[in-house]
Amino acid sequence: MTKLHTIAMMLAAAALGAPGCNESMASGCGDADSDTDTDSDTDTDTDTDTDTDTDTDSDTDTDTDSDTDTDSDAVVCPDPIAETCPGDLEAVIPPLLFEASDFGEGTQFVDVAPWSVLAERDTGATRTISIIACSPMAEWSEAPCDASNARIASLDVPVDSGVHAVALSAAGNDGDSELPPYLATLCGDGACALYGADLDADPPDTELAAIPGGELPPTAAVHGLWRDDDAPVCAYGDGIHCFDGTAWTSPIPASAEGPLFNDMCTANFDDTTGAIAVGDLGRYAKSGFPEWESSWVPAFPNWTAVAAYRPDGWAIAIEGGDLQIEIGGEMPYSCPFADEDIVELHVTYEWGGDWETNKSFGVTASGRVFVDNGPVTAMEGACYTELVLGANPKALSFWCGVAVNVFLMDENALYGTTECPID
Repeated sequence: MTKLHTIAMMLAAAALGAPGCNESMASGCGDADSDTDTDSDTDTDTDTDTDTDTDTDSDTDTDTDSDTDTDSDAVVCPDPIAETCPGDLEAVIPPLLFEASDFGEGTQFVDVAPWSVLAERDTGATRTISIIACSPMAEWSEAPCDASNARIASLDVPVDSGVHAVALSAAGNDGDSELPPYLATLCGDGACALYGADLDADPPDTELAAIPGGELPPTAAVHGLWRDDDAPVCAYGDGIHCFDGTAWTSPIPASAEGPLFNDMCTANFDDTTGAIAVGDLGRYAKSGFPEWESSWVPAFPNWTAVAAYRPDGWAIAIEGGDLQIEIGGEMPYSCPFADEDIVELHVTYEWGGDWETNKSFGVTASGRVFVDNGPVTAMEGACYTELVLGANPKALSFWCGVAVNVFLMDENALYGTTECPID
């Protein structure tokens, strides 16, 4: 652990309520230095400095003992990502579902969500923006998730309007939202708005329609969309803006001076759905809804991705490839992990299952996909697979009701596992 990261982690816990210091983990937050210093300076008096004696503690008890107060016996960093994976791990790489070219020459994928991708294609002066999804509820049917069974909702805009596709989200199986199950953010000329389609209907929507009240605040720069069950839909970027189905609010307003949020993930706070967002210069926010907390310190490094290992810890990717890890509310610590930025970091989890058996996976800035063959609490055995994504790499995992699926995307292809068998 570098000195900079050690200082950063200590400051994060003490001054910022470091990531992981939430309501359900408060007992271990900001107080990792619980070693009792077995030196003889026990100072059994309460030392409230009310005694008038000259006991100025002239002994220079500066705690110069060589331990670095990192409780090294409790800090177990994972090994850096191995260059190759053993053969049995290659089986976790999802197969190719379809290619962008299946939907017309010049089509490019922009973002990915459960069972779907956001795409755009320029043909002359017209730009076609589409949400492409597998057959509705494909996990319950015999229809494979491939281009021949895809359902598409589109919107045509003039290329010179500058309107372009930015981010995609899709509702989970248990959500009761009145919003369409598939939502996309489109931006252009300094403005962004929410569009949607119901591709699970029979018949499915074929047009991508503007959501009433879906225009974001004029200063909003959108990096991504977050959605989880009955929580509000939130757009993150220069701030965090959340949509309740009728209007946007900005719990963390956009700021020209503030750093960008780069990633947002679902987390649990006292058994309720919440979210964590991280960004440049150590920017951090969390919510159990409806309240939010946010902070950032310009001296901190950029945080590029976050994954929550519910219910007892998570990891944040630090610019350059290190991980900041917290487990069980203990003091966060930094570990060398990748040799470049990690742009996607996720965990495969199963509701009600054994959290220790969950696996992590992610993507680096150059598109290298890594997987983990150990428990997420240690992230042991991470290795690079043979799959290397192209431009604009994206990834996600999602629980489809009976199994976990993993989707990986670049601008030209979508890879995914779609096995959700029913007994």
